[in-house]
Amino acid sequence: MIIRHSHSWLLVALLFCFGAAQAATRIDMQMGFTKRAPLVKVVEELDERHMAVDTVGARLAITLFDLVKNKEYELQGAYLGDKNGNMRLRITAPGGQLVLDMAVCEEDLEVALPRKNRFFRGKRQEVLSKQSCQLSLLAHAGGARDLFFPRAWSDAATERRVTYRNGREVVSVIEKPGRFRRPVRRLIMAPDSPMVESVEVFDFSGREVGTLKYSDYRFGEEATKGNALGLANAGKITLQCNGGTHKLEMRVEELWLNAPIPENRFKVPVPENCKLLDLGEALKRSGELWDN
Repeated sequence: MIIRHSHSWLLVALLFCFGAAQAATRIDMQMGFTKRAPLVKVVEELDERHMAVDTVGARLAITLFDLVKNKEYELQGAYLGDKNGNMRLRITAPGGQLVLDMAVCEEDLEVALPRKNRFFRGKRQEVLSKQSCQLSLLAHAGGARDLFFPRAWSDAATERRVTYRNGREVVSVIEKPGRFRRPVRRLIMAPDSPMVESVEVFDFSGREVGTLKYSDYRFGEEATKGNALGLANAGKITLQCNGGTHKLEMRVEELWLNAPIPENRFKVPVPENCKLLDLGEALKRSGELWDN
């Protein structure tokens, strides 16, 4: 089944198909889920929530899982992001020591790793092309709208395709930059839930970069704490690169929407005694910055 963005009659057809199989439904914002609307309606509501967000600020409790050593590290995080894809993520240890400071501003990308006395500066494109890089998933989907309020669309998309997998509805977002179509992301949803369970992200070559998983959704009064729009949002977001050795779990402790963010907040100051390194050259030597 395919939804083309510019043809309303296909949306009507999709609504009919799902309406015949499922009851007309709604979300009760005070009591959680009651029934699930037809998928086309859910996709429209995802679009509306996504587009209502201009900026996001968040305070995060973070667990970093080392999947090779089977260890966990409890950390704290602070996030800023806007609708243009600019973002800043600071991660600190329980004692306040800075572990990572990463920023994307337009096409510039900066990463500080003070514990390794390293500071990397380069272009976002240099990370996007690294499938195995742990930072690649954040570079692809770290903007405020994509990370916190995912939708089944992209600026260059031409259509959406609906399939089924393991009892889940899968909405694939398709772009056609040349002769061939390619998926850029897939949203996975349970048929009884109007919320996104996970998003699979693909690079420009159609290779899977990684997955963002969403859970512990907040509704009603709980969603309005620090969230003036009252939009339902996931309380936990888990990021894992395809074939990666680490998993990052972010639990949202506080969330602020649509507060102005000065552009200079999307810049990382160079810590003292840090060696300045070229991002592209570092990635050529190793897929992970902390291995340099």
